[in-house]
Amino acid sequence: KDNKVTRLDFDFENRGIFANPKGLSILSNNKWFESAGQNDLYKSFEITDIASAVNGFTYVTTKGGGVERVEMDVDGISGATVFDTDWSKLESNNINTVYIDSITQVYGTDAGVAMHFSEFTKWDWETYTTADGLINDTVTAVLKDKLDNWWFGTKQGLSSFNNSTWTNYSVATHNLVSNKIKFLAIDIDGTIWIATDQGLSHFTGGEWVNYSK
Repeated sequence: KDNKVTRLDFDFENRGIFANPKGLSILSNNKWFESAGQNDLYKSFEITDIASAVNGFTYVTTKGGGVERVEMDVDGISGATVFDTDWSKLESNNINTVYIDSITQVYGTDAGVAMHFSEFTKWDWETYTTADGLINDTVTAVLKDKLDNWWFGTKQGLSSFNNSTWTNYSVATHNLVSNKIKFLAIDIDGTIWIATDQGLSHFTGGEWVNYSK
């Protein structure tokens, strides 16, 4: 649909899902399909992230339009459902990122972290904000490590959560290279890499190692 590809994902059927300014382009068995989203969602709202779950659903997040859950078959998209503040427990329609753990969706929004534990639109939601211990409510990156700890990158630092205790990290407290987190990744050895606007931080052996120009 457009040569500017902004996000991509491959689902568990090895379908390629590519976001661009005009919507989604989907590659399945060497055939291309297109989607502008339910009610032309992607024409009105920028796609910010894509992630697929083991149950066959793909979740497409937007800036201002919430989330569209897409189900596909061999002929293309067979169904779509929108999660937004009107029809779900999302606290904001500005979704920065999504991380899928089996079928659990974890959304980084500008109003904290929203966790959705099922396929039902209105049920099984939980939200975490600064009131609960999160370092900042604008969440830009999400990761689950090999010890089942959650990591949340924000525009003002990093938080980890082990389902009972929060730990916050910042330039001032733990020598992060920057507080503006862009992306999180887990290494093969289980250590955490943090991409920021000022370089990389690597959390390894309980220590922080920074890399910058």
